Amino acid sequence: MAKTLKSFQMVDAVVLLMLQNDKFVTSVNKKRDKELRELVEANLGISARQAQRYIKEAREHILSMNDREKPEWLGKAVRRRELMIIETMKAKDYRTAHTIEKDLSELLGLYPDKKVQQETTNYDVDLSKFTEKGLERIKHGDNPKEVMLDPESIRLTQ
Repeated sequence: MAKTLKSFQMVDAVVLLMLQNDKFVTSVNKKRDKELRELVEANLGISARQAQRYIKEAREHILSMNDREKPEWLGKAVRRRELMIIETMKAKDYRTAHTIEKDLSELLGLYPDKKVQQETTNYDVDLSKFTEKGLERIKHGDNPKEVMLDPESIRLTQ
């Protein structure tokens, strides 16, 4: 098997093995390291030294997954969802495809954030009645009703 796989494929195979069993990802235990190395050797048909090298690269790869700032992870997540949508559509599983599509849209931020709801209030106010000071206050978010009570913010005559 080792002769047919490329280096990056070996690392991917080790990443998959590690992600399938969380104890290999979170462990700092030497016993777990030995167990993982033996598992990699057996599954990929490689030497202990090669297994150690691929395990090291796989751990680095898994750690880099935690960095959500990387744009390539967003791209990878989008591509995975697109592939899932294609596969579920082929299988005519439209409900699952819709769920994945919704998840993809949330991932891309196409829906407004549910946590942040902005309240807007419309006031029927003639802005020509405000002085520069009044307009500045409104611009900075002061309530127009309060601004109208300030004699310096409103024009009394035109």
